[in-house]
Amino acid sequence: MKLVTYSTGSAPRAGIVIDGKVVDLAAAGYADVISFLQDGAKAIAAAAGLKAAAGDPALESVKLHAPIPKPDKFICIGLNYR
Repeated sequence: MKLVTYSTGSAPRAGIVIDGKVVDLAAAGYADVISFLQDGAKAIAAAAGLKAAAGDPALESVKLHAPIPKPDKFICIGLNYR
C-alpha cells in the first residue's frame, strides 16, 4: 500500500495508490495521513476495502506533497566522526 498526500488544485488530502489511480482516504474516514497511521491495523483494514473508481485521478495528474505533513519529530543519526 502506497500512502500519499496529494492535491488536485484544492487543499491537500490523504490517499492511497491503487492501479495507478489515487483513491481518497476520506472515503474510509481519514482526513490526513497522520490520523490514518495512528489507527494502525484498523485503518489498513478500512483501506483494503477501497477500490479505484472511474472518477479517481491518475497518479500522474495529481500534485504530490510530503507524505507526512508536519511530523511530530525527526530522528537523525550522525556518522561523520572517527
